Amino acid sequence: MMSELAENYKYGNKASREIKRLREQASVLAAEKLSAEESHAQQLAQLRESSDARLEAERVAEEARERAEHEALDLRNQLSSRELIFDNLKAVLKAEAVDRFKRSPAYDALLLREFEKGMRQSKKFFAMKDHSNEKALRRFDRTEPHPMHLEIPSKRAFNTYYSGQKGSFSGSGAEPNLGPVAGKDYEPFMPEGDEEVTWPSEEEFEDEKDNEGPPVAS
Repeated sequence: MMSELAENYKYGNKASREIKRLREQASVLAAEKLSAEESHAQQLAQLRESSDARLEAERVAEEARERAEHEALDLRNQLSSRELIFDNLKAVLKAEAVDRFKRSPAYDALLLREFEKGMRQSKKFFAMKDHSNEKALRRFDRTEPHPMHLEIPSKRAFNTYYSGQKGSFSGSGAEPNLGPVAGKDYEPFMPEGDEEVTWPSEEEFEDEKDNEGPPVAS
């Protein structure tokens, strides 16, 4: 009887110690699980916070970009408006300046100067027309002659102007060639259709020269 009680007591103590160990192990496991859950929750919270922060940063950056684009567009519009205003103002000022110049005595002086210049050139031309052709006059003025001008003066006047010798163009009996220049396009200056161009003869030049008399010195 006593031995059975002792064994039961030992078994009970052993069972109680095992239960206590299991309880301690369970509490440790529960604490570890709770700690792991808390750590996981913290990680989730950190991830959520970082994600929210990233989204917030992206939103702020997008708003800043849109604001910068709007400001740049407004600035371009302002610059375009100013350039348009300046261009209009410049055109108005230019028109006013031209109008003031045309109403000023300087414009009258310019017209008079150009008129006198044209008259002097005309006087020079008519003074030399019996001694040279248009090409010679343009050579005298150091300007380009008209490409289609084929006026034929008298042989005496031609020789007098170009060589100072009587009888021929070069003094050696060679006759001058007053035809078109080779390589030049005279198509724009040719008469249209069947229009005929009648050149005055040398006798008509001589008659006109005799009627007008010697050239007037300028």
